[in-house]
Parts: sequence; structure tokens; C-alpha cells
Amino acid sequence: MKIMIVAEGSEEDLDLLLVIADKFNIKISKPSFKLQEKDSHKKNDDYKNAYLPWSKSDDEKLEILYFAGKNTVELSEFFGRNQGAIQSRIKKLELPEKYGKIK
Repeated sequence: MKIMIVAEGSEEDLDLLLVIADKFNIKISKPSFKLQEKDSHKKNDDYKNAYLPWSKSDDEKLEILYFAGKNTVELSEFFGRNQGAIQSRIKKLELPEKYGKIK
């Protein structure tokens, strides 16, 4: 019987999975290829914090800067994230409802 698991993650995540599988005597073959490696590196090069979780401190800074009238371009540069990520976080934190829309 073969089971295929497709997951996104780092090389370290895969190594950890292999160690856990070994503890339970489960044989797993490490793949010899990586999917989407090229695209993920490009996105991370363009935006240093792409795909990283937002911290409480980041949320507080975003709220302050949003209230101060910073636009998504400025916020994108400040947080090292793309404008879509900034817009999504603003929406999640309900900042337009709290302070009105910032241009």
C-alpha cells in the first residue's frame, strides 16, 4: 500500500516528518524534487515578510499607521508584505469600520 502526502513547507518540515515516521517504523521516501520553489523564492525576495504570521505588535503598528493615513504602498514597504496582504489584514482587523477608509 502506498500513501502520498502533498504538503507545503520547508525542507526542515520534511526532515521532521521523516524523523517522526522513523520513530513509528513508517517508511517514507524523501522526494527528489520541489514544487513551486522558484515562485516562492521570488515572492520572499520581493517581500521579506511574505507568508510569515502577523504578530500582535505588527497588528498594533498597522492600526497606528492606518489611523495616521498611510496608504497601502507605504504600508507594504514598511511591513515587507505585498499590498494584497496589507489590504487583507486591514479588513481582518476591521480598521475601515473603526476609522473610516484611508485613501
